[in-house]
Amino acid sequence: MRICALDCDSVLEPGSMFGSQLRNIQRPAMVGIEIHKPYIDRAWKDPRVRYIHGDAVAVMEAMASKSFDGILISDFLEHLEKPYATLFLQYADRIARKRIWIWIPEGIAPQDKDIYKLGADIHQTHRSTWYAKDLEAVGFDIAVWPNYFKDTMRRCSEATGNAMFGVKELNP
Repeated sequence: MRICALDCDSVLEPGSMFGSQLRNIQRPAMVGIEIHKPYIDRAWKDPRVRYIHGDAVAVMEAMASKSFDGILISDFLEHLEKPYATLFLQYADRIARKRIWIWIPEGIAPQDKDIYKLGADIHQTHRSTWYAKDLEAVGFDIAVWPNYFKDTMRRCSEATGNAMFGVKELNP
């Protein structure tokens, strides 16, 4: 994910939780959007990072077009109902100047618990299922990592355990 951000001076991460992905990419200006305040309270702090407490789709609806070089979507899209996720992706297309990159489980990936025990079970629930063809249909180039999540998803026989990484390059 760090490579995708190399030429991005500004990065937005919806569903940033503790800011660990932002810490990994270390760009000059970073914004995390997080709906669960206890995650923000425990998030990585750095003068280059600003956290916004709120619903990512609602916050992004009000953002100016082309306001971030890159948008990082890490383990977030599956937490939205499919129609809301589709709207979210439309906002991401409008807001990003250079690229959008995504990391997401492939297929059925049941989850309904906050493993950090900070009261976010409702926000940690997976509400939509995604396959490579779904993301390719909206312009992402997708690579699938077989069995990446297999150990954590073995409780569900339908789960593929696969992860997907995708990049969508935008025209200037």
